[in-house]
Formats: sequence, C-alpha cells, structure tokens
Amino acid sequence: SGVRRVLTGDTTGELFSLTTGERLELLKLALEYFPGLVLFQAGGGPLGETIDLAQEAQKLGADAIAAMAPIGWPDAPTEGVVEYLRCVEEVVEVPLILCDGPGGRMTAGILAKVPHVTLNDSIHPSANSEPELTIRPSAGDIATLKQLLRTKIKGYPVAVRPPLTPVG
Repeated sequence: SGVRRVLTGDTTGELFSLTTGERLELLKLALEYFPGLVLFQAGGGPLGETIDLAQEAQKLGADAIAAMAPIGWPDAPTEGVVEYLRCVEEVVEVPLILCDGPGGRMTAGILAKVPHVTLNDSIHPSANSEPELTIRPSAGDIATLKQLLRTKIKGYPVAVRPPLTPVG
C-alpha cells in the first residue's frame, strides 16, 4: 500500500525540459526524501549522454537505471537499438529496466537480446500477486545473471525467469 517507487528523469517532462544537471538534482532529492525504490531514466538521448547519466545516477545511489530506445528515430534498426541498450547495460552494476518510450518501440526481439529486469508492482497486479523484481538475462548471459542475483533491491523478492524468446 502507498507509493513504493518513483522514477525521475522520465518522459513526462523531465527528459525534454530539464538540463542534465537538473535531472540529476531531482534524483538527489528523491534519494534524500523518498524511502522506497528510486529509479532514474537515463535513456532516450545520445548514447554518450545516456551512459554518463546512467553512471552518475548509479554513483548517486539510484536503485535501478531505466533506459529506452533513442527518441526521434522511429525506424531505427532493431540491432542498433539493441546495441544502444547493451552499451548502457554494460556500464551499470545496478539493475537495468527497459522502458517503452514515445512510439512504443520496445519489441520482444529487443527484450530478448538485452539483459534487464522487470518490476511487477502496481500497474495490474493480480489478486494474489506479490511485487517482485524479475531478472531476464539474454540467452546464455550467465555473467549478468550472477551479477544481478547479488543485487538487493529494497524489499522486492527476486525471481529469475528464462530469457524471452523473440517472436517471428
């Protein structure tokens, strides 16, 4: 019951209207005043900026990094989006949560190729569903799986699920 997590720097205004410094300042405030899970949206922009934001957010204490495909290129090739997200995943030690930003481009094919976690929390939980952090490694990605298993996320039980299989 109550608010269990907050996401700062996302697409409801912060990503487009705040400077990088202002986005990180919001993260600092959330970390200081919010007792639950604090996530930070680092993705959506140029790769170098996304990597810098992800690393800085991790240093500041973000519990997880959220990332989406680059905004503004709706027909980007799937392999390019996968490479972008994998570059982010490689530089952070906290869990990476893949988000579907404007345009809805996070396909099953992309999800199957990038190690990430998902949160089953508040959107549509079933009556007997407990909030959990679900680890979804990419096929054969044992190193990332081991790293994520060592991570503890503020009161969320951790479940490991098999990698997603691309459809079609």
